[in-house]
Amino acid sequence: MSCEKFTTRAQNKRYLADTVNSLIKEAKEGDAFADIPLDLRHHKPKTKLQFPDSWKLTPERKKQIEARRAERLRLEKERAGIIDGKAVIADAARVLPALNPALRAKATEERERVAVRVTDLLIQCIILIHLHTYTLLLLSISTMILILAKSSCIK
Repeated sequence: MSCEKFTTRAQNKRYLADTVNSLIKEAKEGDAFADIPLDLRHHKPKTKLQFPDSWKLTPERKKQIEARRAERLRLEKERAGIIDGKAVIADAARVLPALNPALRAKATEERERVAVRVTDLLIQCIILIHLHTYTLLLLSISTMILILAKSSCIK
C-alpha cells in the first residue's frame, strides 16, 4: 500500500497504519453477516461412494498382492535389466536380410533356385502327362516352348 495524500512521509505512513488497524478491528469485531441469507444454488454436495464389501482389503488379499509383487520383482531381476540398444541393432543387422547385404543376396539367389526348380518340375509333369496322348502333343510342345521361354527370362 502507498499513500501520497499528505505533504510529508510521516503523515502518509501514519495514515496507512491507521487504515490497516481500522480494517483489522472491523474484521475482528464487525458484522457477522448473520442477517444475510447464504446462497447455496451454485454449490452441489459431494456424493459419498459406497463400495462393495468384497473390495475391502482382507489379509488373504494382502498376501495375494504381496505374492504377485514378489513374483514380478523376481521376473524383473531374471531379465538382464537394461537393454543395450546398440546390441539389439547389431543382432538385427546380422540376422535380417533387409539390413544385411550378404543375406539379401543369398535370399535372392535362393528365390531364383526355387523358381528354376519349380519350372523344371512343371516341365517334367507336362511331358509325362502329354506323352500318353498323341492328340495333345502339339499343344504340349507349344506349352513347353512358352515355359522354356519364360524360364529363360527369369534367369
